[in-house]
Amino acid sequence: MLNRAHRTKLLVTALVLAAHPVRATAPAPGPRFAVTFPAARTTTPQDGRLLLLISTDSTAEPRFQMQDGPATQLVATLGPNVKGKLHLYAGDMDNFYLNNAVYLVEDILKTATNPTADAEVEYGDRDEHCWNGDHTRPNAFSRLRYPQMFFPRMIEQMRKRAPAGADTLSWRY
Repeated sequence: MLNRAHRTKLLVTALVLAAHPVRATAPAPGPRFAVTFPAARTTTPQDGRLLLLISTDSTAEPRFQMQDGPATQLVATLGPNVKGKLHLYAGDMDNFYLNNAVYLVEDILKTATNPTADAEVEYGDRDEHCWNGDHTRPNAFSRLRYPQMFFPRMIEQMRKRAPAGADTLSWRY
């Protein structure tokens, strides 16, 4: 049984919802997709993620056009999604040879246009795994100062991406 305070809260909530009805909006212009399954395959609603591949190349099956190199169709949408947000650092003597993966990603980022990816990619000469972009100190020491290195850059990005009118001064000391 609800006590008086709970009944009052429910009544106020109902009045607020009644005063502000939810209005259906017109569907957004552009392509629309529907995904259906045969009833014999599943009797319960499905949830999860759906990867939709749209290709500009009609010569091959779209799922085979998603590659791990610069020829991939994913590059067309890459630039707008990562512009100015990627900062990659790798030692060119990485213990796990991950620098080779960074070279590949750099090649892909260079092909992004309209807009460009505007990514920062740096390699530490003869530096090992976990090199962090500090060219002035050995990795063993520069690792100890991540907050000093990256917090100012993070704050600058938060300030640049803050919504119009947001308070970006009171939290900076």
